[in-house]
Amino acid sequence: MDAIRASVSVPTSIKPPFTYNDSELVDGGIMNPLPLDVVKRNDGDILVAVDLADIPIQYPESLKRP
Repeated sequence: MDAIRASVSVPTSIKPPFTYNDSELVDGGIMNPLPLDVVKRNDGDILVAVDLADIPIQYPESLKRP
């Protein structure tokens, strides 16, 4: 249940971050909506990606990026 609760957390008043072991957890798509850094690439391939989630989000202080 904790994993499900964390995975549906979006930094809003509706589903605030889930606190677990002194960490605030949110849906992975919030922090990295287009995870191209983990895509395996080969020479000559073409990568096409579209990020449709252009939603302004208020991050809690503990999740703000430097």
